Amino acid sequence: MAADSGRFLADGEWLFSTLSREHTPRMIAKAAWQGFLPMYEKGQGLVLLKLHRSRCILAPGAVHVGKQSRKKASQFRISVNEAFSEVVKGVQQHTFTEEPGDCWLADEFAEMYRLVNSLPESERRGVAFHSVELWHKESGRLAAGELGYTVGNIYSSCTGFSLKHDFPGSGTCQLVALGKLLQRCGFELWDLGMELDYKLELGGTMQPRASWIAQVRRLRDIPTALNSPVDVSSIKELLAAAPRREEVEAKAMQQVMEMGFEEASAKKALEAAYWNVEQAVSSLVG
Repeated sequence: MAADSGRFLADGEWLFSTLSREHTPRMIAKAAWQGFLPMYEKGQGLVLLKLHRSRCILAPGAVHVGKQSRKKASQFRISVNEAFSEVVKGVQQHTFTEEPGDCWLADEFAEMYRLVNSLPESERRGVAFHSVELWHKESGRLAAGELGYTVGNIYSSCTGFSLKHDFPGSGTCQLVALGKLLQRCGFELWDLGMELDYKLELGGTMQPRASWIAQVRRLRDIPTALNSPVDVSSIKELLAAAPRREEVEAKAMQQVMEMGFEEASAKKALEAAYWNVEQAVSSLVG
């Protein structure tokens, strides 16, 4: 299978297909379920399915929340699926691949993301695409946002934007708030895609393809819903209500060490398991 060996992937990472309203949504759902990230090359009208050699992964509860984000948190609220089209426009207007105007998220491909959600469940297999919005409360403007998708107990970020000049720090606020929201909703894994400095600063770690695929197969059949928080008026409350990264890691370490495992072994196993105690213990015993 291509997902295991990379043998049949172009340059060791890619599969390609032409765009088709009839077939592409089904293909995207199947690819996401196998661990591929669906993208687009609008110049040639090609769907790009990428299976990274290494993937940036983060346990949502372990996201690093900096002082500046906490300071600005009361200015914003976060939502899910309130403004899909606005987020698409924001990405198109404020991001680019090599030069302004060449954003890969074309209208026709954004529509494919949306159509995945209309597939019968037997074809969608739990894959669902979402928009995540960060709103500036005082002005009501969309300050940042992203598109992503859920596969069982995993959330994957596709692409996003922020109005960094109008709302400095809003992109980071959106990301840390999303991490805490994912934790609150019960997601175990947050897939951040390719390696970039800001993802590592959030707490992401690079994992080889084999490890990523193993996690996908373990978590993709666990139904988990991503919804807007209904009982918070700002992301400040969301950040305050969620355990801090240090607390999450310390609690996991304590649980594993109480089972009789040495500190160094426990930490290594937990890091490999993205701080999932059950999986870490399973690897230590096995």
